[in-house]
Amino acid sequence: LLTMTVLVTTASAEDIQKSPYDTYTYWTAPGTRWNVSATPMYEYKATIDAASLGVTVFKDPADVFTDEKGLIYIVDSGNGRVVVANADYTLKTEIKNLSFKGEKLNFTGAAGIFVTKDQTIYIADTENARVIVTDLNSKVSDVLTLPDEDVIPANFNYRPAKIAVDSHGYTYILSDGSYYGALLYKPDGSFL
Repeated sequence: LLTMTVLVTTASAEDIQKSPYDTYTYWTAPGTRWNVSATPMYEYKATIDAASLGVTVFKDPADVFTDEKGLIYIVDSGNGRVVVANADYTLKTEIKNLSFKGEKLNFTGAAGIFVTKDQTIYIADTENARVIVTDLNSKVSDVLTLPDEDVIPANFNYRPAKIAVDSHGYTYILSDGSYYGALLYKPDGSFL
């Protein structure tokens, strides 16, 4: 099991390291509340910022995913890209300028990401109402949009925000603002 804590920020590494590291929890009783020291849940290791990776400044980083090989995927929502870092916090690649079936895919406003064991990348392109399925070489293999199905209300506002893919290849998509549950797609990309 790979466990890693990564801080993606627009603040400088010096500012982060200067911040207090005290952790605590609150205890309450009727009419009172006090903080009690607690064991830290994680230990600061490193700060990844645009300067350390040698890329343009992050503009609204929205989600981070670490795969089983230690690659770190950062959804830079404001710049419409995914920045991929190696386990040693160096730049591996940037995923941007995607196209599918002759159409350029701008995914500015993307909110989530999920990466499978074989490094298939699912990007929740929230503002464009789709999920982009790509790889590390920016080759798009599919685009999951809202299906025209009777079980989906006519006024459903499809805004994919979070994605998960199970070990059998089924894709679960949560739509921002929806209380209907997850949309489920079969391994072949068809709606279930």
